[in-house]
Amino acid sequence: MSRTILVAVIALALSVPARADITPTLDSGSPSGAGPLFTWSYSIAVDASETISPTVNSGCNPATPCPAGSFFTLYDIPGLASPSAPAGWGSIIQTTGVTPVGVSVGDSAAVLNLTFFYADTLAAGPFTLSGFSFESTSNQVGTIAYAFSAANMDVTGAIKGTSGAGLVAGPGVVPEPASFTLIGAGLIGLAVRRKSKGARG
Repeated sequence: MSRTILVAVIALALSVPARADITPTLDSGSPSGAGPLFTWSYSIAVDASETISPTVNSGCNPATPCPAGSFFTLYDIPGLASPSAPAGWGSIIQTTGVTPVGVSVGDSAAVLNLTFFYADTLAAGPFTLSGFSFESTSNQVGTIAYAFSAANMDVTGAIKGTSGAGLVAGPGVVPEPASFTLIGAGLIGLAVRRKSKGARG
């Protein structure tokens, strides 16, 4: 019985295609600059099972604009401006983020998204590539969502699109001045309440 289960597990593992990821990482863990705009710089990791392609992706929503090949999108970037990409890559800023088909990511229509897309020759991993950056009015490190479409080779030798999503460090929302006022008023209220309780006790 246990041998049958082992065979079934091995067969299932072999039937699942190798996963290919584009995994962005924030360089140095924080942005650079003194404001009012701060530069956020990223690198991507591509491992030995991965390929990036100028012509293959897993499909995307919205269909227009849809890069022809591999891409990754960073979602809901407050105060987004001036993206820059390494050679062989381009960028698109949009209100509705380019998202791979079959991937679900929270995306506020009120905050801009940034897609980096690959337009050079087929490149197989493993490698790390830096040079992806943008400016933002926020210097607060928070967490933002990303999604990617890359490519890998299936058992027949064909290159097929793969996709996925995750979270990465990115610009956090800077509280509005009104929010600071509300927070300050709340703290003063708590202090007054605590003081009056202490006077009674």
